[in-house]
Amino acid sequence: MLRQIKLLLRVQTCNLFGINEARYGKRGKQRGARIALMFAMALVTLVLCGYVAGLCYALCVIGAGESIPMLLALVTGVVVLMLTMFRAGPVIFDLHSYEQLISLPLRPTAIVISRFLRMYLSNAAMALAVLLPGMIVVVAMLHPGAAYCVMMLLGALVLPLIPMTIAMLLGALVYAISARMRRRSLAVIVLTLLMTLLLIAGAMLLSTVDDMDDARVLGLITALVNRIGSFYPPAQWFGRCVAGGSISGFLALAAGSLAFFALVASVIGANFHRICAALSTRATRGHYAMSAQRQSTAFAALYRRELRRYAASPVYVMNTLIGGLIAVLMGVGALVAMRRVPLLPELFSEMGALPAIPFVVAFMFVIAPSTSCSISLEGRQWWQIKCLPVSDRQILDAKFALYLTLTLPCWAAAVLLLAAALRPSGVELMWLLLVPLCYILFSGALGMRMNLALPSFNWENENQPVKQSRAVGFTMLLGFAASALPAAGAIVLPEEVGRWLPAVAAVALLAGALLLYRSCMRVRLRELN
Repeated sequence: MLRQIKLLLRVQTCNLFGINEARYGKRGKQRGARIALMFAMALVTLVLCGYVAGLCYALCVIGAGESIPMLLALVTGVVVLMLTMFRAGPVIFDLHSYEQLISLPLRPTAIVISRFLRMYLSNAAMALAVLLPGMIVVVAMLHPGAAYCVMMLLGALVLPLIPMTIAMLLGALVYAISARMRRRSLAVIVLTLLMTLLLIAGAMLLSTVDDMDDARVLGLITALVNRIGSFYPPAQWFGRCVAGGSISGFLALAAGSLAFFALVASVIGANFHRICAALSTRATRGHYAMSAQRQSTAFAALYRRELRRYAASPVYVMNTLIGGLIAVLMGVGALVAMRRVPLLPELFSEMGALPAIPFVVAFMFVIAPSTSCSISLEGRQWWQIKCLPVSDRQILDAKFALYLTLTLPCWAAAVLLLAAALRPSGVELMWLLLVPLCYILFSGALGMRMNLALPSFNWENENQPVKQSRAVGFTMLLGFAASALPAAGAIVLPEEVGRWLPAVAAVALLAGALLLYRSCMRVRLRELN
C-alpha cells in the first residue's frame, strides 16, 4: 500500500501551488499570471509572518512568553481546521478522479491517505509560517534551549494532523449523511454550515473570560491566553512539552496524532467505495408531468439560474458565504462580550480600535466575493450561455445580483448587532453602515473584473475555480490590502487625520466600484474563451 500511496501522491502534487505551470507553461500570459499569483501568495505569507512575530513580541514584553507555543498551536489548529473542513469532503470524495481510479488495482485506504497527504503538505507549510516567526522572536528575546527550537520546528509536521483528521472526519460524515438524500448538494451545504457555525460559536463561548469588569488591555490579553487550553487541549499539551523541554511528551503527542489519523483513515477507506457510489447515483421520478409555464424577464430567468447554480455547489457556497456569516457571528460575539465586559467600548477606545471596526467588518466581505469565480464556474458549458438571446449586461448583472443577495442581509445583521453592542455615536454609526457597504460594492465589481480578465473554464474539480484560480487569488489579495491598510491607518494616524479616513475610503471605493463595473460592461462575453 505504501507504493500506491507514493504514486498517487506524486501524481496529485505534481502541480502543487502551480509550480509546474510557472516553470513549463507555454503561453507567456498564463505563465506570467501564475508567477504573479505565486508572488502574491508569498507576499501574503510574509504579512502573516509579520503579524505572528508582532504578537509574539508583545507577549514577550508583557511577560507571557511561556504561553507562545500554546497560542501558536491554537492558531495553527483553528486555521487548519477551518480551511480544511471546506475542502476535505470534495477532495477526498472527488467523483471525477474516483471514476478514473475505480478500475485500477488500488486500495481505497491508499486513495484516502494520498488525498489527505496532498492537503497535509500545504497545511504543514502554513503551520511553519506560523511557528517559525514565533520561534525566532522567542529565541532572540528569551534565549531558550535547543530542544525548544527543535520541537517548534517539528511542530509544523505534528500540529496539522489532528485538526486535519477532524476536518476529514466531519467532511466524510457530511457526505455520508447526504449520500442517500434526494437534494444532496443542499444537504451538504446545510450540514457544513451548521458544523462551521457551531465550531465558531463554540470558540467564542470558550474563549470568553469571566469577571473582567475592571480589566484593561494587559489583563484581557493575559486572561485570554490562559483560557487557550480549555478550548483546544492539544495546544495545551504542545505548549507544556515545548516550554518544559519534554521530548518524550512531544513524541507521545506525535504518536497519538498519527494513531488518530490512521484510525479515521482506515474507517473512511473501508466505506470509501460505498459513499462514492451513493454520491454518484441519481434518482429520477417517473411521474413527471408538465405544469403551467411561467413567463418572466430575461434578467429574472438569469437570476434564478444563478441561484440554482449556487445552491448546487457546496464548495461555491462555503467559500463565498462564510465571510458574511463570520461577520454576523462577530456581532453576536460583541453582544455577548458586552454582558461580560461592560467596559468593552471604553477598552476599544483606549486601544484606539473603534475607528478601525468598520474596516474590520468590511474585511469579512472582501475576502471571497462570489463574482470572482462565478464566470469560471460555467466551465465547459460556457458556450451555452453565450448562445442565449440576451445581452452581456444582463448576464453580468444577474451574477452581481446574486452576490448582493448573499452579502447585503449579512451586512445589515452584522452592522445592527455591532451597533447594539458598541453603542457608537451618530457619525461612527454612519461610517459603520457606509464603509462596509462601499467595500461590498467595490469587492463585487473587483471580483467580476478579475474573473473576466483571468477566466478558467477548463477545470476538473470545482475547487480549482473557487479556491485555486488566479482571479480569486488576486481579488483576495487586493481586497485584503484595501481593508487592512485603512484599518491600520485608522489606529496609527492622529485623530485629526483619522476622522477623515472613512470618508476618503468611501468615496474612493465608490469611484473604484463604478469604474470597475463600467469596465466589466465593455467586455464582450462572446469573445471570452
